[in-house]
Amino acid sequence: MAIYHQDIADIELNSGSLHRSFLGHSIGMGDAAANRFGVRVFRDGVAETLSGVTCQGFFRNANGQNIALTSYGTISGNVAYVTLPQACYNVEGMFTLAIKLVGSGVTGTMRIIDGMVDNTNTGSAVAPTGSVPTYQEVLSVYEQMQAALSNYDAKVTEQDGKIDSLKSAVNDVKEWLGYPTNLFNGTFTTTHTSNWGIAQDGNDVTFTHLSQYTTGVPATATLDLAEGTYTFSANYNGETNALSLYNGTSYVRTLAENDSIIVQSGDAPILKFAVTPAQGNSVTISDIFIGYNSNDGVITQLSDDINQLFETTGGLSAEIDDLQEGFADISEPVIGKLTGEETVNQTINRSGSLITAGMDTYRVLKFQVTAGKTYWLTANANYRNLLWCFYDNNDNVIQLGTESASGATFTSVTDQEVTAPTGATYIRTTYNTTVKQGACKAQTGYTLAKKWVGKKWVCVGDSLTAENSRTTKHYFDYVAEETGITTVNMGDSGSGYAREQDVGTAFYQRIGDCPTDADVVTIFGSFNDLGAGLPVGSVDDTGTTTLAGCINTTIDNLQAVIPLVNLGIVAPTPWDTTQPSTSGNAYNYVEMLKAICERRSIPFLDLWRCSNLRPWDADFRALAYSKDGGSGTHPDENGHKLIAPRFKGFLETLLM
Repeated sequence: MAIYHQDIADIELNSGSLHRSFLGHSIGMGDAAANRFGVRVFRDGVAETLSGVTCQGFFRNANGQNIALTSYGTISGNVAYVTLPQACYNVEGMFTLAIKLVGSGVTGTMRIIDGMVDNTNTGSAVAPTGSVPTYQEVLSVYEQMQAALSNYDAKVTEQDGKIDSLKSAVNDVKEWLGYPTNLFNGTFTTTHTSNWGIAQDGNDVTFTHLSQYTTGVPATATLDLAEGTYTFSANYNGETNALSLYNGTSYVRTLAENDSIIVQSGDAPILKFAVTPAQGNSVTISDIFIGYNSNDGVITQLSDDINQLFETTGGLSAEIDDLQEGFADISEPVIGKLTGEETVNQTINRSGSLITAGMDTYRVLKFQVTAGKTYWLTANANYRNLLWCFYDNNDNVIQLGTESASGATFTSVTDQEVTAPTGATYIRTTYNTTVKQGACKAQTGYTLAKKWVGKKWVCVGDSLTAENSRTTKHYFDYVAEETGITTVNMGDSGSGYAREQDVGTAFYQRIGDCPTDADVVTIFGSFNDLGAGLPVGSVDDTGTTTLAGCINTTIDNLQAVIPLVNLGIVAPTPWDTTQPSTSGNAYNYVEMLKAICERRSIPFLDLWRCSNLRPWDADFRALAYSKDGGSGTHPDENGHKLIAPRFKGFLETLLM
């Protein structure tokens, strides 16, 4: 005899809801009186005296046989229960038990239990799926994941900082050894003095096109170098220009931006600048380094050491990139708005300087940034002022941003992507309150990379949806794993739109229990209705005397609870006895489902004809119906995996 088990559920009469549960363990085949199932009845939280009330049970076994348990009910105080007789243990497989109370004020079905009779000699058997985690448990795991990802991001930032510090230290050593040290060791001359102006400010040489009529005329400047070994590099700031190296009057080669040369002693080198900015524009040649190296051997060895260090740090950075890519499968970045300092009645001119705007509607926002990191800017400006600009800690301009058009019309950007350049610690953006609020966004953390996290999918169906021994993984489990969607299982073995209406569990009878916060609902099934003893009926039938009427009533009852429901109806998958055809009961049933959906503008998925399941093929049944006792009705894990993509694609049409 199996281990004795008693299962009593609390029922609140004034809640108006039917208690339905799946038995967390199996009961043993061949037992007798080994299980009691019942209810503990309350009204407004107070125990309800069941004096004069009778308890009745209605048991349906896996063969569809109904066993009336009218003489096996017991009343004790506010508890009513049914003890299962031996007849309930004779057939292996799924069973459904309905408990009904009859008496003044409490008449009606109180509870429905779905369970399994197992052919076992070891007593109570554990459900094959094990325990199901609660929402709080899942939420806890999710929060732990977020914390781990945030911690990882902090470590990546810390490591990147160490790499930047190492590179900075290497550059400090280079400067300390005189590699290079001197800037602009020479004199400058120019031609076209009537049309051009040249200014040297610190380490920059600026050429300005002054002529109102002459365009495209190059201005030149030369720099004579004394004998010695030099290293040279330049940054042209993106303007059209050319810098050439001459040995005396002989042309050697043209240099690119950030190019480097070594001028050997004994030569008579001349560096010639030739720039052609557009009329009215200026071009600045900056970051020109000309250094004298007295000890080539020391510099060469230092250069080798530096290269080796950079290879090491570069490899470490690559490892970090690999780790970040690895997390892409389980996480995605969260982009959020940054908090900045705002100043009123200011804007940013073309050179990056803050100027008074003359109106309080003009604003400037200042945000702290990290070099190399991506940001998304919303800004606007007019009168050729800048929309944004990068600065260092001393408010020196690091990089000029987008320039607005001339005139009063505003140039606007929304979520324009920019990357903070090397040396930048701040960015300023401008906006006008009459146009659009300015903003700066950046990655602020991670979340699980699941497209439907937070969405709720209610799955209504028969035994292909209900938890049972035929599979440990359903179609909705596969979809939830890939998308992060939350599922609510409203499957009931043996039920259909009409089937089981005698015990109160037909689709139309329990659809009203659907959670009202559902984002999407699917109704899947059911060829069980072919055994309900009802005619198919007409597409516009109401009531519950035809299959069509039960289908329409199910839809009506759901829309009464959730008027704006995203509903999808799914035809049953084929059974070994209902192979797709163009005639017969199964054909008429699916065609009625399809016609009702078309009439009521409800999305329809025809899994009878497009499931990829072939239960009429014995070899296929062995692969995808391995737990169905030789039948071809209930697919196993492999079968559910085949139909899962169809459900996911269907949900794509129902969810954002």
